[in-house]
Amino acid sequence: MTKQFLVNHRQQEVLNWSFGIGVAILLLGFIDSFVNTSDRVYGLFVDAISPIDMSNMVAVVKEVVMCVCTLSMWEVLRRSLYRRSHFALQLSLVVMMVLVLLGVVIATIPSGDVLTDTGVVRHTSFGTFKSTFPFFNHIAIYLAGVFVGVGLIRNYLGNLRFYGWALITFPVLDNLFQFGYYYLYTQVGGLTVNDLSTWNSVLQVAQFGLTLGSFCLLRFTMSSDASETNGDDSDINPYQ
Repeated sequence: MTKQFLVNHRQQEVLNWSFGIGVAILLLGFIDSFVNTSDRVYGLFVDAISPIDMSNMVAVVKEVVMCVCTLSMWEVLRRSLYRRSHFALQLSLVVMMVLVLLGVVIATIPSGDVLTDTGVVRHTSFGTFKSTFPFFNHIAIYLAGVFVGVGLIRNYLGNLRFYGWALITFPVLDNLFQFGYYYLYTQVGGLTVNDLSTWNSVLQVAQFGLTLGSFCLLRFTMSSDASETNGDDSDINPYQ
């Protein structure tokens, strides 16, 4: 059974550039989160499920670039699945790509909410939609990812199977880590700001590890040096 998809050199370049830029963005975000830990202790759980802060253009740029890198790598994976007649799997991957892109686009559009003189935020209909959309969007992305993950686990070995497991388990672990921090913050008494800051750092390290691990597994599901038969089901012809 196949352990890696064989891709052509042009697709290999797309993977390498997307992976390199994506890892650089992840590292910059990770370092920045530690520099600004004191500002994030009280809002981490909310930030994780909220739209992008449009007042921070650096965060917007990082989110957009990371989205482009992920979509580029997924597109190479989708082509590999399509050429092996896994229509349902590649269609589910298309759904994931569309939902991720839609989430980033909606998050970058200003909500139009207005802060009144009394300090009350007056939400527009789009602002209300924007605040609730990420939750349902993440659920839909996860369900599509589970379908792709199960397909990879059933049909392949090696890095492909590992990435299938990552699609299923990593989002669950990420939410468990977030819930653990939320529980400490809201239910456990006697914790000081320094204690919360420490747990916040632990959570950030865990989330960074999961994100980087998933990104690495995605990258190494495909290679121009993979051991695969050069036939109709391969992806080594750049003109197909």
